[in-house]
Amino acid sequence: MSDNRRGVLRDNPEAARTNAPPSGYLENILNAAAAADKENVPTGTGFSPTDKAAFAPAATPSQPAPNSRKRKAPATPPAPQRLPTSDELEDIVIDAPMRENCDQVRRKINRALDAGIITKTGLAGEIGVSVKSLNGFLREHGAFKGQGYSSYPAAWEYFKKLDAVGYKIPNKTAAAKKQKTDSADGAEADIGKVDVSDIHLEGEETDEVPVYDTCDEIRRKIDAYLRRPGVTQAQFCRDIHAQHQSAKRPANIHTSQLARFRGMKGARAGATSSVFYGAYVFFEKLRIKEKKPMTQHRKDMEEAWPNGFDRTDDGRTRAQDLQIGAYTPNATITAGVVRSETGIAALRTPSPRKLLDIMDNVTPATSSNAVQPIQHYKRTLVGVRKVTAKKKIEDHRTVVTVDNWTVVGLTAHMKRYKVDDLVVYMEIDSFIPKTNRFFELWPRMTDVFDGEQGLRVRSHVVAGTWSQGMIFPLEQFPEITVYYHNRVVKVGQENATTEILKYSFADHLGIKKWEYPTHERPVTGIIGELSALIHKPGNWRIQDIGNVVFNPRTVNTRTYQVTEKLDGVSMHVYKVSNSSKDLLDFFPALRPLPIADKPDGDGIPIPPTMQTERCRVGVCNHSHEFFDDGKNIYWETAKTSGIIDKIHQIPFRNIAIQGELVGSHIQGNTMRYPEGKHEFVVFGIWDIGAKEYLAFKTVELLCKTLGIAHVPVLGYGPVTKYGKNVKELLAYADNLGTGKYGGIKEGLIFRDDTNWNHSFKVISNRWLNMTGK
Repeated sequence: MSDNRRGVLRDNPEAARTNAPPSGYLENILNAAAAADKENVPTGTGFSPTDKAAFAPAATPSQPAPNSRKRKAPATPPAPQRLPTSDELEDIVIDAPMRENCDQVRRKINRALDAGIITKTGLAGEIGVSVKSLNGFLREHGAFKGQGYSSYPAAWEYFKKLDAVGYKIPNKTAAAKKQKTDSADGAEADIGKVDVSDIHLEGEETDEVPVYDTCDEIRRKIDAYLRRPGVTQAQFCRDIHAQHQSAKRPANIHTSQLARFRGMKGARAGATSSVFYGAYVFFEKLRIKEKKPMTQHRKDMEEAWPNGFDRTDDGRTRAQDLQIGAYTPNATITAGVVRSETGIAALRTPSPRKLLDIMDNVTPATSSNAVQPIQHYKRTLVGVRKVTAKKKIEDHRTVVTVDNWTVVGLTAHMKRYKVDDLVVYMEIDSFIPKTNRFFELWPRMTDVFDGEQGLRVRSHVVAGTWSQGMIFPLEQFPEITVYYHNRVVKVGQENATTEILKYSFADHLGIKKWEYPTHERPVTGIIGELSALIHKPGNWRIQDIGNVVFNPRTVNTRTYQVTEKLDGVSMHVYKVSNSSKDLLDFFPALRPLPIADKPDGDGIPIPPTMQTERCRVGVCNHSHEFFDDGKNIYWETAKTSGIIDKIHQIPFRNIAIQGELVGSHIQGNTMRYPEGKHEFVVFGIWDIGAKEYLAFKTVELLCKTLGIAHVPVLGYGPVTKYGKNVKELLAYADNLGTGKYGGIKEGLIFRDDTNWNHSFKVISNRWLNMTGK
């Protein structure tokens, strides 16, 4: 009894008796509800004053109800109030901060689904996400697990709008309890209670019934079963507990155990739980009782696990065969399992110990020979970055700046990111494979690369702003967060953050660099990989190292050679002296090239262009060396440009001339070369023995003297000569104009003569937009 009520009893007992609900109160409510139903007047929330008057208790009942302890039959509950649509809620603006965590939002979603007022498909459509995104969010468990799903902010906003219009989600659990309480003579309602005791399964006496379902599949069945009318979690726990019959059966199964199992994620997660076994036996008996056939998934599981699914391994008890971010080769993913040549292996994340072992070995090993291979530049496709800025723009969009890259997304989705947050950033040209990890992106995965379906991350303009790349919450990648937190413990947060910002996680996550189809003609005559002694030139994008380039202490101390960036493919022409035996060991052996239709013949003999009395000559692209078979486009261009003859006139024993192969059949001919015309354009010469580049001026002089094409040089000087910040450099690149054949210029290359590691490129956004690259 409330304090106010006690005050009324103490100060004015007569008033308390007058204001007490009369015995005819329930009859008046039922009569009013019936009258309202006849007139189609809603009896839910939002009554008119007339409706409220109709529900008011009578002041003086004509006849008091007989005093009886017998419970009355429960009244038919009113139909649930119609759920407003997203169109009806469109004009409602929610400015409140996002305080509910993931678990709280999940409870609201499950409550709506359990009440039957909406389906998953319907809810996904209302909040503007895919069903896969919604399912993925619901499978998570934890206050902060699931923040990476777009369903989280979208559902939060949707339920806030429902609250704003006064809509209350029916509480199915409370209604079920009330129905049970109001049942006649206190008899327990048997709605939802299923008797499967007449069904017998082999091995159930010893709790050894073979299981032919994964944990995720059982969770799906539990969710569907609990949505049946009248089914409660408590009754379901009693039903699955009854399936345990051995001497080691659990004393009972609580709803907390059920909730814990439902909150797990993974084909094996929860395999050792008594809920898993009991639920499987219950659903198998229910299937037999309802005379339903076995599903294809069940048949596949029975074929893959003849003795039943392993219930002793929940994904944490032994080492896992699958590695980080990679699935079994030639595997097909179906319903949470991987079918491969070795059978079906459940998916799960490797243990923290294995994660640390993998991450602690990121530095490639070097050869013990006297001549050490060069450690090549490798682009960081996927890495941990820091959010540096955030800004709202039009069309309900928000721009998040990561280093100097801008990523545009819906404001509801970008709310989760804050300045100084660490995020996982995927650069443009990242190819994201179609795997379970990235199932939210499946509707957009229409690209094909290396025979695999996935998504290529592109540059595009959104609401007048460039969006370049994709960002994800760090917590969405346990293999990264586990390593990071362990490093924080060992070396402190500042040092751990500095370390993790340097790593590339592309290989661990299965992300590849998308390569534009570079050749219209097939490349023939591959004889081996590019020698490890030839440096692979690579340049950072200005957005990646803008803060370093414009460091106030060094910005005016470095002199760059600024050249036009050509839209071609890397090409190397090298010569190595026959006397340099220690170097020749690092190049593919020369032997006659086999002919496909004459496997037993002598093949194509080694041509004189590849081997002279003094040296070995080779032609390569960025990854392979080629045989001069008369059809290879690299060799063809090298010979027509005269570089094969001119390389012998350069007074260095072991060198590699590096440049770009450009022309009508390269990179879609964005430079608009005449049909059939190709060029080898030089930008540097690598001294193989000294392991360094020749000076820029030396290379320019050699090319001019020998008549070798050199990339157009725009000038020399500090970077501030072309722009005072990243934005100005990009604007400069956008205004370069057209090349000699009319194509828009791609951008600029800034090379530091003293250290090529300081070199970078500035790609024109205008060029990206016009070429679609």
